[in-house]
Amino acid sequence: MIARSALLEDVLCPFLNIIRVTPVIAIAPLLTIWFGHGLTPMILVSALIAFFPIIVTTVLGLRSADPELVSLMRTLNASEAQILRKNRMPSALPHLFASFRVSAPLAVIGALVGEFVGASAGMGFLLVSARSRIDTEMVFLMVVLSAILGILAFSAVVALEGRYVRWHHSVLSV
Repeated sequence: MIARSALLEDVLCPFLNIIRVTPVIAIAPLLTIWFGHGLTPMILVSALIAFFPIIVTTVLGLRSADPELVSLMRTLNASEAQILRKNRMPSALPHLFASFRVSAPLAVIGALVGEFVGASAGMGFLLVSARSRIDTEMVFLMVVLSAILGILAFSAVVALEGRYVRWHHSVLSV
């Protein structure tokens, strides 16, 4: 909707920017207070971190559709839904996958931050516990495992991109 409405963009963008510039580590304790200890605050922290790049690049991708092709489709009486499905979405896919490449590892970081604040288990919890015990080996292990998870998340996105956007020149040249 933001890609189609300048008014909606003008209304929502300040709120999106507030979410983007607010440190997630500052929001995580509030989410734990509001939603309790469990998966919900960790999922919300991950989503908050990953959300902004996805929104920005998806809007850019939807707006990058070939205007001449959109005009041609309108001339041929294509509905807005058809234009979206046949033109705008394929144009947005490379941008969307680029945002997933950025957001997937960030989501791993968000889960760790969520676990720092409000978990009684998990890698973030183990990292905080090991740090307080000055267990350098465990801290190092958690850092390495989180890096591996970030790489795996990134690699999964690249594999999906190769499958679903293989027709795009950005994928062909990689």
